[in-house]
Amino acid sequence: AKMRDGEVRGFTMSYDQAMETIVAPVVVAMASAFTPFPGHSAPFAALAKTVDYGTGVVVSARGHIVTAAGIVDNCQVLLVSGLGNAERIADDKAHGLALLRVYGRRDLHPVALTADARAGDAKLIGIPDPREQNGRAALTEVKARLTPAHGIELRQPAPMAGFAGAAAVDAQGRFAGIAEMRNTVVASNEPTLAPVRLVGSAAIRDFLTAQGVTPKAAYGDAKDAVVRVICVRK
Repeated sequence: AKMRDGEVRGFTMSYDQAMETIVAPVVVAMASAFTPFPGHSAPFAALAKTVDYGTGVVVSARGHIVTAAGIVDNCQVLLVSGLGNAERIADDKAHGLALLRVYGRRDLHPVALTADARAGDAKLIGIPDPREQNGRAALTEVKARLTPAHGIELRQPAPMAGFAGAAAVDAQGRFAGIAEMRNTVVASNEPTLAPVRLVGSAAIRDFLTAQGVTPKAAYGDAKDAVVRVICVRK
C-alpha cells in the first residue's frame, strides 16, 4: 500500500501456502505493476458479458431501431424483446450510435424526431437488466435535467445495467436523444466524466438520413417506442 494526500491505496492477495511456488512470482509482478496514484485516469475495463442487455428506440415503422453502439459490439446473436431477431445494419462511431432492424412487424410505434426538446426537467426511459428488477422487463423512468448545452444531468440514480440507449425526453414528452452510459473511473485524482452522455436527436436524425431512413414526423410517445435489446456473445 502507498499513501498520498491523506489517502491510502493498496491491495492484499491471499493464497494457499501449498501454491506458494506458483503464486509468489505473480504477487511480485502485481506489486511491481501496481500504480496507486496514476498520472492519468484509467477507465475501468469490464469484461464483456455473455448476454448483455440494453435499451433501443424504434425510429421507423419499417422496423429501424437506434441504440448505443457499445451494447451491440461483437454480438453473435441480436434480439429485440417481443420483436424477434435483429440485424445490425449501420454504425456512427463518432456519436456512439448503432442502427438495428427487425423485419415483418406491423405493430411498431416509432418515436418522432422532428421536435426540438427544451432544456429543463426531463427523464430517461429505459428497460434495466432483468437482474436489476427480479427478471422482469418493465419500463423504468429516471428523473433528469436537460442542459442548455444539449447535455443531460441525472437527478436520481439510474440502473446503469440495461440503460444504455435509454430514451431522453423533456417535460413535454419531446424526444431529446438517447443515453450513452460510461464506465466508472478508478484510481485517479483527475476530474471524471459524467456517467451519462446524451446523443442528441439532431445527431440521430443525421445518422438516419445518411442511411436512407425517414423518421416519423408526427408526435409519438417515447414509452411506446422503447424496447429491450439483447446481445448474445460467444
